[in-house]
Amino acid sequence: MLSNSQRLAAALALTFLVGGAVGYVAGHRASPVVAPMPKSALDAGTPATLSQRDAEMRGEPERNDAGRTAEALLAEADLAGAILAAVRAPDYFQQRHDIYVVGQRLDRDTIRAAMDAMQQFAETDREPAQYPLLARWLELDAAGAFEWVTALPEKGQRAELTREFFHSLGRKDPATALRFLAQYKDHPKRGEDFTYSVFEAWSVHDPTAAADAALRLPTKEERASALGVTLESLAKRDPQGALARVAQIADAEMRSERFRAVLRDWAKADPQAAANHALSLPAGKERNDAITSILPRAAVADHEVAMRLLELLPAGTARNEALSRAVSDLSSDEPQVAAEFILALPPAQQRNSIYQVVSGLARQDRAAALEWAGRLTSAEARTTAIQQIVQMWSSDDPKGAAEYCVSNAPGTPDMLRSAVTNWARTDAREALAWAGALPTGPQREAALASGIDALGESDPQQAAKLATTLLKGEAQAEAFGGIAGSWAGKDPGAAAAWAGKLTDPSARSMAVASVASAWARQDPAAAAAWATRSPEAAHTLSTITQQWALQDSTAAAKWLDTLPSGNARDSAVSNFSHAVVDADPEGALAWAATIAQPENRDSALTNVFFQWKRTDPKAANAWLRATPALSAEARKRISEEEN
Repeated sequence: MLSNSQRLAAALALTFLVGGAVGYVAGHRASPVVAPMPKSALDAGTPATLSQRDAEMRGEPERNDAGRTAEALLAEADLAGAILAAVRAPDYFQQRHDIYVVGQRLDRDTIRAAMDAMQQFAETDREPAQYPLLARWLELDAAGAFEWVTALPEKGQRAELTREFFHSLGRKDPATALRFLAQYKDHPKRGEDFTYSVFEAWSVHDPTAAADAALRLPTKEERASALGVTLESLAKRDPQGALARVAQIADAEMRSERFRAVLRDWAKADPQAAANHALSLPAGKERNDAITSILPRAAVADHEVAMRLLELLPAGTARNEALSRAVSDLSSDEPQVAAEFILALPPAQQRNSIYQVVSGLARQDRAAALEWAGRLTSAEARTTAIQQIVQMWSSDDPKGAAEYCVSNAPGTPDMLRSAVTNWARTDAREALAWAGALPTGPQREAALASGIDALGESDPQQAAKLATTLLKGEAQAEAFGGIAGSWAGKDPGAAAAWAGKLTDPSARSMAVASVASAWARQDPAAAAAWATRSPEAAHTLSTITQQWALQDSTAAAKWLDTLPSGNARDSAVSNFSHAVVDADPEGALAWAATIAQPENRDSALTNVFFQWKRTDPKAANAWLRATPALSAEARKRISEEEN
């Protein structure tokens, strides 16, 4: 009798075998026939030297440069000129060839002179030559190259070339690269750690030796950096060997992390073998981690098999975490597979995962995305998914999105807003006519308000007229607020005059506040002058002060000194203190202490204290112990909150 695990392994084998066979046949049918290169082309591929090409251009006979020394070359032509001629070759392949020829003619001494000469080049000329010539220097004198790159004065270039030094040496001579890496640790100009660069290059041609060397590195940070890249490379060639080295990692957290990473990499290349390995492990955390790691790739091959793998995990946290990780891994490349996993999540967890999937799903097939959203068992997740789909839809077809909302989501007018807003931005007349023709109710009101608000961005006066005639109550007040803000961005004086004449107190207050906020962003001094002489705008002084303080706290403080005592001043000072606390906590507290009303003063001081304590608890607590400005009640509340 076969066990459940054995039956699942057999199912996996069949799934992946069939998938592989189909891929093999498809690949062979699609493979183009490549004609062999003619012998003449091979013969013609021998590169000409620079002097030979120059001779050909001048019509002179070729000369044999094989025995020429670097000194002879330098005597004939300026070294910098030779490099410049190479990097300015007419095409990329000729450029690479010519730079190689220059490099092969240099010795230990002249290559240093060449690298020094290139420092005077423009970056566009220096960039193509410095890396191949540095690689040549490593062949001639690695110690000299190391001394030169680590002594470069410019930090950015020093980091780039030091990284290239270690990467090139890691590819050619990793043992020597490690010796220089140890030497670099004590270098006075040491910057970033280049352990990763050495092992990345090494693991390309010998990941086994690189992984063994990574295990012997002295510090945890170096081992983590090196093992990450070497085990990834080794897992592609020898996953069992990679797992054997994972088992040698002493740090439990790092070992667990690398175990999961190797299984993920193995599953990308051979999901059948990775799944068989996971199923062969004894029940427990390691087996659960293995299944979780291979689950996304198994799902791409066969969703049903992946779900059966999932059922082997304990119900609850382990299974739900595996699903969430699978969704995260698959959301960008395989949104449809990820979407199926979301359907298997408990309703409470569905909403947290849909953001990663919906956009990719909707781009592929909007109708299928909407159908999938309707299958979500969480009402909140279902609404959120449909809203996100409609929002994307409205960017390229706002009319279609709006009509969908009316036909399919009559109870959610908020979903309609983004569609009508985008529609009105491109054709306000059509959008508003359509909105006005809707039956009386929440959707009509939402559509009209959104269209009018969008119109206000381009024509606030016309939007104000339409809001007056088409909207009522709270919807009208909110529309006036949006129109006032847009209008103030273009003409704050006219917007302020219009807002001040509104008869409804709620609408006037909201519109004036919008004007104050928009005006303060442009010209806080002018906004403050308007607010101090306009009774209807007095309540906006605190908003203006906060905006002003963020732009120019000195000017804002001088203006605060001119305000008479009263609630308006106290509110403005409170917002000023809140705005400047990060830059000047002691100054913020001094200003808060000038608030006349005791309860408001305590509140402002307490808020500033807690803000300050997040960045400098020692200084904040010292102020708390010494200040006489706080009442006993405020001290008690602070103590209770801290405890």
